[in-house]
Amino acid sequence: MEQKKVKEKRGNNMPAVSKKQFKFMKAAENNPEFAEKVGIEPKVAKEFTKGNVGKKRFAKLKEKVGMKK
Repeated sequence: MEQKKVKEKRGNNMPAVSKKQFKFMKAAENNPEFAEKVGIEPKVAKEFTKGNVGKKRFAKLKEKVGMKK
């Protein structure tokens, strides 16, 4: 029996680790002026936010990630 390779729905996207990061990338995705100001291409931000599917969806993200001591 041959094994078929199954593509992941999210591809090689990095999921956001906090709600703050997710909102930042959504803003860059939807506002080209903001994206240019912060130095992120809208298409890159769009790919980044696609990474939040399944277990890492927005509702389960932390508000923000604190620095470790």
